[in-house]
Amino acid sequence: MIYLICAIACSSSIALIFKYTERNNLNRYQVTVFNYLTASIISLFMVLKSKIPLLISFSNPFGAVVSNFTGNITDEGSSVICIVLGIVTGILYLVGFLLYQVSIRQSGASLASMFNRMGILIPMILSIVLWNEYPTLIRWIGITITVVAIIIVNLSDDKNHKLQLKWNLLIMFFVAGFAELSNKLFQKYAILEYKNHFLFFLFFTAFIISVIMLIKNKNLQFSLKASLCGIAVGIPNMLTTFFVIEALDKIQAMIVYPAFSAGSIALIMLLSILIYKEKLKKNEIIALCMTLIGIILVNI
Repeated sequence: MIYLICAIACSSSIALIFKYTERNNLNRYQVTVFNYLTASIISLFMVLKSKIPLLISFSNPFGAVVSNFTGNITDEGSSVICIVLGIVTGILYLVGFLLYQVSIRQSGASLASMFNRMGILIPMILSIVLWNEYPTLIRWIGITITVVAIIIVNLSDDKNHKLQLKWNLLIMFFVAGFAELSNKLFQKYAILEYKNHFLFFLFFTAFIISVIMLIKNKNLQFSLKASLCGIAVGIPNMLTTFFVIEALDKIQAMIVYPAFSAGSIALIMLLSILIYKEKLKKNEIIALCMTLIGIILVNI
């Protein structure tokens, strides 16, 4: 249970640090660069510790990937998938990371975290099409509740309750969802011992692109505070994954996932109110409560 608590704490700390950086108008790109630099270094250390080569020689990379996707999972195919899928997922993570920061500034840490966590619905729904993994009745109820929560949170405050789409939250929801789908693809078609390799290519890709964005943004003035915040985000960014894996080794997945998702949202909401004095509208409070219930049902 201690690993699950640590995972929730690490995940929640990311949102709260983002809230601090946005409130203090720190360079968003510099925070992002140091976050992914830190995560890349930690993941590289984990790769070296695993004693599995970061790169192996490829005789037929395309054929190896096809072999993995047809059920004959090999080291060569897993290595290629780590690189290709890691790069694609790294781009998604970076886009989602920047959207997360913007959403926290515009909508608050509670709502931003809610939409970020609801991304698990995307791979769940696509799993029906790709792998014929049909949800149970309870999970369908959970999916329905979370979709209704999305509609409620986009309702205006006037008496007519017109639908006013919050595009930053909706886009982040889809980006986070497809990032989760990438993780599922890796877990399904690659050897799990290569997970650290996948994470390295993911974080290193995001790091390289974030450096390019920082240079292109022409805001190169070094900020110690922004750099330290980036490092502070990078550490829990990696540790969250580590603690979730450890928790899954000790506790059933059907307990870990709903507790982790709902626990993170609840803790972020509580700390945002206590520390940053966030005030939620009535429809946002209703949507948050529905999301907590929906995520728990989806993971049962």
